[in-house]
Amino acid sequence: MKTEEAAINNKKGFLILAQNTPDTNYTRQARILARSIHRSQSEPIGVSVVVDEDIPKGEDFDCVIKLSEDDAKLEKWKIHNKWRMWELSPYEKTLWLDSDMVVPVDISWWWDELDGIPIRFCTRPVDFQGMAIRREVYRKVWVEHKLPMVYTGMVYFDRSFTSERMFKTAKVVFREWPTVSKEFGIANQNVTGDLAFSLAVKILRDYRAVPEVDDFFKFVHMKPKAFKMPNSINSNWADSLSLIVDGNILIDGKIQKYPLHYVDKELVHIFEEHLRS
Repeated sequence: MKTEEAAINNKKGFLILAQNTPDTNYTRQARILARSIHRSQSEPIGVSVVVDEDIPKGEDFDCVIKLSEDDAKLEKWKIHNKWRMWELSPYEKTLWLDSDMVVPVDISWWWDELDGIPIRFCTRPVDFQGMAIRREVYRKVWVEHKLPMVYTGMVYFDRSFTSERMFKTAKVVFREWPTVSKEFGIANQNVTGDLAFSLAVKILRDYRAVPEVDDFFKFVHMKPKAFKMPNSINSNWADSLSLIVDGNILIDGKIQKYPLHYVDKELVHIFEEHLRS
């Protein structure tokens, strides 16, 4: 691990994994996310990024962490290092977010709510209307095999043995996917971060990490097929729904009250324009 030194409070902070592909500049997305965090939070907070290439820290990141080993080096979809987030985080308490997100609201109070919880996955994302998404649309394998509804778009963890064990179990699942997936009867599925951690939860039987409760720990998931709407919307959802980005983020006239997983990479320039440093 190669880390740029920074004078940060290592007690708590946000962590982002950003490995670029030929199609997508994830480090660009990570900078936009970092800027949204710095602007929206009522108290100073650290933001660190995990990368596979040298990038300038700038004013966006307190810490740039370069992978010394890369399980995703030969992969088109760079999700195979997600199990490393526990060992790479510079914080005692970490909120790990996907890079294609922005945080438009102050969630500083979450840290107190999460205090004492070793690890917590988001299990109930909502749509832009604030309604629980139709999870079964993209999650047939979860429903059929009764897997925990893990969404690694947003994960909280501390430095405890409990959270370390979860990530180490996910490591085995990632690296031994052909064997593990066969044991669980899903050998026809490609590994994803959500699936790997779902199986880790099931292997460890640590269902405290995935409580099926409708509380604050959720993000807005902009996958249109999961919206509870009478009319279908394609993946480029901004073609059908209005998007206004100013001090708030409004989608179809509705203010977004949770971290926003915008998914559609074509929207990067809109958020970037508003969040220029």
